[in-house]
Amino acid sequence: MNTVGMTSMVFVLPEPEDGWPPFRVECLYGHASGDVFRPKQAPFFLKGLSVDDHLRVTKNADDEVVSWSHVRKSSRSVVWIMQLGEVDLDGVVSHLRLLGCNTEYLREFAFFAIDVPEELSMAQVDSILAGVPSKDVAIAYPSVRHRD
Repeated sequence: MNTVGMTSMVFVLPEPEDGWPPFRVECLYGHASGDVFRPKQAPFFLKGLSVDDHLRVTKNADDEVVSWSHVRKSSRSVVWIMQLGEVDLDGVVSHLRLLGCNTEYLREFAFFAIDVPEELSMAQVDSILAGVPSKDVAIAYPSVRHRD
């Protein structure tokens, strides 16, 4: 991702439950105007947030986002994919990218955050994910805006 002209925002994450999320904060790049932030990358740990949402943010004294609410929701969705077993996800992720999805990768946890643009159908994404053995991956849909 080209971050030129973008701002990074540090979001304080919820308290870990069973060790997850494994971090205290998550940093997202996007565009800021006043107290409104528009993320340009899919989050790994923030449920209900999609690329191009317009968020009203509240920060603490350390300039970290401690709360946020939607001013306007985008029509994009987010899918999380975590590798659990001995499966190669490169082909799946490459196929999603060819369709127009943007991907982020957290190598330490073999964890992908997939940004699904509004012009794609979730049926297309699901058909690609259906080919991955369920015992080898965990798939979650933390922000679904598609209506198909």
